[in-house]
Amino acid sequence: MATVVSFFQINTYDQGGPQLLTPADASRLDPTIWSDLYEERAAHRQFDGGYPRVEAELLAWREIEWRWHFAHREPVPAEVCAGCGQLIGADEALDLIDGARVHMKGHRCRIAYEQRWRPAASSALVALGLQPPGPIGSRCARQVCPTPS
Repeated sequence: MATVVSFFQINTYDQGGPQLLTPADASRLDPTIWSDLYEERAAHRQFDGGYPRVEAELLAWREIEWRWHFAHREPVPAEVCAGCGQLIGADEALDLIDGARVHMKGHRCRIAYEQRWRPAASSALVALGLQPPGPIGSRCARQVCPTPS
């Protein structure tokens, strides 16, 4: 049985367990869907989660970056680390939820992988007309940011 979650679905019939599905192909690039998802997730975190609006927006933006990445990612061969691009053995791999694999020792490869896909996802969302909240990644994200004069 599939359960609707915002504009996405969780497929509970796959062999690998629950899996996040993207919107139908025709709507994957629809700015309205991504904008509505962002607003819905920010409101949910603000009103149901009790976060201040600025922080709720940052969390929602990070979530839709992830969802964009998941919907549009370039698959990396299983024998290649998605972080450093080097060959990776089964005993040294950390399997990520998006299907990518990174070296398990330390966090360098996982961080490098995220530093590659997250800006790409953010740029794609901005190209659709969405506006990211405040200075992403700054200390300003946890407080009300001053308005530039």
